[in-house]
Amino acid sequence: MMCHERPCCVFLYHMGGFFAEALHSVADKRVMLVYEFNNTWIQAPYLEEVVISELIKRE
Repeated sequence: MMCHERPCCVFLYHMGGFFAEALHSVADKRVMLVYEFNNTWIQAPYLEEVVISELIKRE
């Protein structure tokens, strides 16, 4: 499901020494919440959803 089909979307950003999770409102086009963390266990839900095969360049 694409982000525009939902009321809000959550994005994960790597900021060098930590991660930031941002909740974006699709309707308002604004950031509603930002949560910073450096624990890798919190990334588990993202790892279940990410498909890296699309990111790997095949020659």
